[in-house]
Amino acid sequence: MRFHIISVIGKRDFLISFRTFWFYGALLLSLLIASFSIASYLAYVEQNGLLVIKNPLFPPLIIVTLVGAGYLGLWAAISMATERIRGTLEVLFYGPVDVISFILGKSLGLFGVYPLIMLGWTLYIFYASLITRLPLPEHLPLILLLSSGLVLDVIGFGALLSVLLNSIRSTALMSIAIFGLSLAIPLGEPFWLEWVAYPIRQQLSSILALIRWISPFTYLWQGLLAIEVGDFTSYAFNLFAGMIYAGFALGLACYSLRRKGVRRP
Repeated sequence: MRFHIISVIGKRDFLISFRTFWFYGALLLSLLIASFSIASYLAYVEQNGLLVIKNPLFPPLIIVTLVGAGYLGLWAAISMATERIRGTLEVLFYGPVDVISFILGKSLGLFGVYPLIMLGWTLYIFYASLITRLPLPEHLPLILLLSSGLVLDVIGFGALLSVLLNSIRSTALMSIAIFGLSLAIPLGEPFWLEWVAYPIRQQLSSILALIRWISPFTYLWQGLLAIEVGDFTSYAFNLFAGMIYAGFALGLACYSLRRKGVRRP
């Protein structure tokens, strides 16, 4: 019975995902940013004659991955919070739906959207490689597999936030803030390590360490680094650790929802 309920909820959320403007807006935004990155690279090569980058299509691939994962994580947080806060979840729980069915159904439904997104991005990368004659990113299948783990992580994290916070607005803002910091601080690490004063640098290092513990993006960065250096044992470890992270986040979301109850706050 539970598996049937999970599949029904998942199918509903899977179909709803394609009926929202934000879904297509996120896709368009990711492709525009990726295209701008490729165009900037080609313009620089044309002006200067030479620019050696090992994987010139790697940055666009990571851009579309981050935008897509961030969107699905944010949508998971907002959609689950909306159903809980507006009372829909309370009505569902008078039927055969329970906490596990709800959390897993919505999470797997959203995760099911990602293979289609990934297919579109892969075709885009192949097309960009064809018309620009730039080489495809090395180990492309491994990067795509790692990105799937990232999506499951951010959906699990979004589900957890939707349960812990008591309003749709706070859930959305907290999701954006955490996802933004999870990306901005590690990417900006070379800058503040060089230019920020030492006492502030120590504080930022502590914040960065905390973010690495809670960030759903941690295993993506570490997995990509493992691919770059050819350490496929470390890659497999980070892929597996990311799945454990997602399972822990979803399990904690189920536990927290059971403790808080499904009544509107």
